[in-house]
Amino acid sequence: MGLETMCLAYVRCCASGLLAALLVIAPNFTGSESKPAVAYSRGSNVTLATESGRATKTFPTNLPVLDFAISPDLKLLVTVAATTAYGGALDLEEIGSGVRARLVSGPVYFKHLPRGENEVYADPRFSPDGKQVVFAVHVNSPGDGNDAMGAAGPIAIVDIASRHVQILKSTTKIDGEAEGPCFSNTPIWSANGKWIVFSCEDGAFITDASGKTLRPLKIGSDEKPWTAGIGWVGDNCVLYVQAVDGGRDDTYEVRLLNLQTSQTQDATSVLPVLHGAMSGLREASKLAKLRRTPSGLQIEGETTGWTLPAGSHAHLLGGWSAGQLPRTCE
Repeated sequence: MGLETMCLAYVRCCASGLLAALLVIAPNFTGSESKPAVAYSRGSNVTLATESGRATKTFPTNLPVLDFAISPDLKLLVTVAATTAYGGALDLEEIGSGVRARLVSGPVYFKHLPRGENEVYADPRFSPDGKQVVFAVHVNSPGDGNDAMGAAGPIAIVDIASRHVQILKSTTKIDGEAEGPCFSNTPIWSANGKWIVFSCEDGAFITDASGKTLRPLKIGSDEKPWTAGIGWVGDNCVLYVQAVDGGRDDTYEVRLLNLQTSQTQDATSVLPVLHGAMSGLREASKLAKLRRTPSGLQIEGETTGWTLPAGSHAHLLGGWSAGQLPRTCE
């Protein structure tokens, strides 16, 4: 399964969730103590913080937050209610006014679920232009059937203005014509808004934003099958993590895949602070990384580091600058 959500799905699932998500890639930290660099949730609040961890603004919500997304202009907040292990309702808040409304009213894909099961949503991410939100659709089942395989579902996009939801058809037949979707999770937009990388139980895929095409990523191996996409570097490269110790879920290495050549390499050229195996990496940028550790989420900037308590969720803000991109990834 994919890592942030295989590490939030198989870490929401296996160990009460494997967060794998996401993931979102990115920031270009400037070192400014006035500019927010990280957003994190704790309980029912979402907070913006600087690279050193100083909170600049906190937004209260109505319910405990399982995950969230903030628009690029920091004006809109989408939250996932922590009502089930695999997701909840998607709500939209205007950060300035505090006005909240339901963003997605389901069901949008599973129209006829057995009694007791319900459709839930997870891993929301704003498009680069802030006009759409991509998210994962899951099934929540009571009892023993509540595992990642049983919760499998596709990727969808909702338009903020119209509330129209589009299921990406390319993500509904991952396991073959008869099998349906995989446990699609942590969708991430490319910088140009044309592509979305997401993870499944057995690797990562790229779909176009219209859901017409699907490209399996050639990552992992028989010896190291556990992989997950964690973000874009430019529009032509994808960062991913792969398990390095027999499928253990706590030891990974970070690699860079060039989509034009299908060649992979150690990600040290992009992330010099990362070398060798990293534990629970969720998101990364040139000057910062976000790791899951036994004590909680650890945010590491170029010169500072701080930790959020276990149970918090965080995302990096910003993006790669042109000067930080390897030439092949531009």
